[in-house]
Amino acid sequence: MQKIKLILIFSLLYVIALLVWVGFTGQEAAFLWVNQNLSPNAGGAAKVFSHVGETWGMVILLGICLFQHWKKGLLIGLGWLTGACYSWLFKLWLMKGAERPVAYFLKKNRTLFFVEGVEVHRFNTFPSGHTLTAFSILFLAVLAFPKMKWPGQLILFAAAALCGISRVVLVQHWPLDVAGGAVLGMLAAITAYRILDLLPFSNSRSAN
Repeated sequence: MQKIKLILIFSLLYVIALLVWVGFTGQEAAFLWVNQNLSPNAGGAAKVFSHVGETWGMVILLGICLFQHWKKGLLIGLGWLTGACYSWLFKLWLMKGAERPVAYFLKKNRTLFFVEGVEVHRFNTFPSGHTLTAFSILFLAVLAFPKMKWPGQLILFAAAALCGISRVVLVQHWPLDVAGGAVLGMLAAITAYRILDLLPFSNSRSAN
């Protein structure tokens, strides 16, 4: 779709970069590099960017879209639901119980840097739900507002990308969890857009 071409390219490059990084260094080494080099110094910034992937971001976008047009609100609602289904599919079924970094390294007696004030989870690591939500918000916003200029798109992309990295800095996820969350977030938004097109009483293009 032409309207998401720019952020789709940047998002795919983001995912590819994560996959190449992990492919060359290994998942464990990639995580430890972030933990040893970034976590002690960037914890405060990571806590801020992590909020991008929380529920309130989707609520704000939903409110803005409902104010503009009910079909835009329906698009956001569908995207929110689709993203949740993708997340539950992996966390509660396909990869239920998969270890997060803290559980994995605890067995190895490896010392990690933790960011003060952050509750670290141990299981159901894939995908990163925060990253999934952040990239869903990014793509849904561009789909709902196709006339958004490229600086606005890039700002939203940067926020989503930093949200993903923050989840590794905060010792919540592996880099591959972030890559998976980004891909599923994109798919959630695109799936919602296609579903809206198929509904008999609605056409997503008429909401633009």
